Amino acid sequence: MAGTVHVETIEGAWVQTSLLNAEIESVTLTRPAPHWVEAMNAAGVPCGPVNTIDQVFADPQVVHSKMARPVTHPRLGELNLVAQPFDVSGHERTLRAAAPDLHQPADDILRGHGFTPAEITAFRETADAQG
Repeated sequence: MAGTVHVETIEGAWVQTSLLNAEIESVTLTRPAPHWVEAMNAAGVPCGPVNTIDQVFADPQVVHSKMARPVTHPRLGELNLVAQPFDVSGHERTLRAAAPDLHQPADDILRGHGFTPAEITAFRETADAQG
């Protein structure tokens, strides 16, 4: 795919992008990611790996900076989540709560306004039916 390719339509651009991506993939699959990160950095191209979740939490910088913070989820139990990537002087970087389950915030608000569990379920069923 050497040389410059000119395209006339957006569809042609998508085709050329797909061809270029396939060519890049055929090369990058020949070596492990650390090889390419090192080669790119040596060539002056700033880059880093795309990590899996377990790799993120095992990363020495994440461990050292204490970016992974424990939080308790009411259904899932103890979880490690990534906190804010920066510190604000005088403030501890904490997580107050895990992300809520689907409908939890709405249910809590409705309960706080005196709606019964049956009424909340009826609201949800009506909303689901309306799409």
